[in-house]
Amino acid sequence: MDLNLLAVLLLTPLPIMGAVAIYAWQQRSQQGPRLLLALMIVGCMMTVAYVGDLFGQTLQVKLLWLNLWYFSSNLIAPLLFLLALWHVGQDQWLTPKRMALVFAPVALILLLFYTNELHHQFDVSFGLDASTAPPLRT
Repeated sequence: MDLNLLAVLLLTPLPIMGAVAIYAWQQRSQQGPRLLLALMIVGCMMTVAYVGDLFGQTLQVKLLWLNLWYFSSNLIAPLLFLLALWHVGQDQWLTPKRMALVFAPVALILLLFYTNELHHQFDVSFGLDASTAPPLRT
């Protein structure tokens, strides 16, 4: 598949996510729209980071986009869970302490990911295969 066509297909949901984020911003006094706004922002970050990784030409650029993608992709599941709790009317579960407990595993995973050079639990090393167009991380 052509890389430019793939980028267009991947970026197509951005205007929709932006419109939903604008709507949620207007309703931000409620818990649910704030969660939806966060989810749309994180979804946009994840999409842009993936496309940036596809078009990155150097290893440093690709790793920068990978770090942004990994951060945003780890936030999707807890945000969806909290939004689902709000949607089904379980507002009593959305206390700051319980929300922090939902994000605790994500914080631990991100801490391990961003300190990978110390323990190499995710990857031992990164490389760039420049024989393909575009260059791919190996």
